[in-house]
Amino acid sequence: MFIAVKRAIDEWNPYSLLPDSPKDEFDIESKMIASKITQNSSELEIAHIVSAVFSKMFEPECFQVDDCMEVARAIRDNIDECMHT
Repeated sequence: MFIAVKRAIDEWNPYSLLPDSPKDEFDIESKMIASKITQNSSELEIAHIVSAVFSKMFEPECFQVDDCMEVARAIRDNIDECMHT
C-alpha cells in the first residue's frame, strides 16, 4: 500500500519540491495515508484522507478535498494496478 501511495504522492509533488529534495521528502505523509486506506477505499475516501494528512502537516487552505481528487485517483489506480499484478 505504501508503494502505491508514495508513487502517486511523489508524482503529485505538492510544492514542487522533487526532484531537488531528498527522495523521501513525502514519505511520512505517504505512510500516514497508507495506514488509513484499504484496498477498497474509494477515490473520495482517499481524497479525504490525503486532505486531512496534508492539511495537518502543511497548510489546510491548500489541501481541500477537491484539491486532492487527482492524487486520490492516482492512488486508487496504483492500488488497482498492484492488485492485478
